[in-house]
Amino acid sequence: MADLTFELKIDFGNIGGKKKLTFMSWNGNAPRYDIRDWYSEDKCGKGITLDKEELKSLYGILEAMFEEEVEEEVEEEVEDEVEETIEEKTVEEQMTLFDETTDETTEDEETEDEVTEDNTTDNYPKEIKAIFKTLDGLFEEFTTEKAYGKMPFADGERIQYLVKKSDDGFPEKYDEMLEELGLKSFITDKGNLYIYTL
Repeated sequence: MADLTFELKIDFGNIGGKKKLTFMSWNGNAPRYDIRDWYSEDKCGKGITLDKEELKSLYGILEAMFEEEVEEEVEEEVEDEVEETIEEKTVEEQMTLFDETTDETTEDEETEDEVTEDNTTDNYPKEIKAIFKTLDGLFEEFTTEKAYGKMPFADGERIQYLVKKSDDGFPEKYDEMLEELGLKSFITDKGNLYIYTL
């Protein structure tokens, strides 16, 4: 069997362990991108070679994978932060906290976005009223608490809707309805359903 010959054109660097990405010519053929273990300058293990289009395809796959991971990590961090806050305080307590943080607000600064404590939506924007009306219809047999405004632990205005635990459980496919409304939710440790917007 003829000896294998190679010529290193570009060494892109180590990608873990002894594995390297290189641009290599094997047996005098046109150089290709190469991924394999290198034990010394003249001794290597098995690996793969890729042409430029294959390398681009691999790059696209890896880019999509890592973008998805980053999005999932960010979403998990946000949901964990929200869940910790909600477990410490009920929606009613949070609305009280909101009122305390706005005691110094002047009459001119008060807007229709202010959170009320009577579980009504009279002063909310039309699109928020519509969402609450849909939620009220979906959970009409449940005890609920709702709020909308600038919450102490969140940036900007947000919806909060708490559905108290029921022995009958929550309506089937409620998560599909929430997804259509662009809302997120989770079940708290106490068994309540917490619905919110980020």
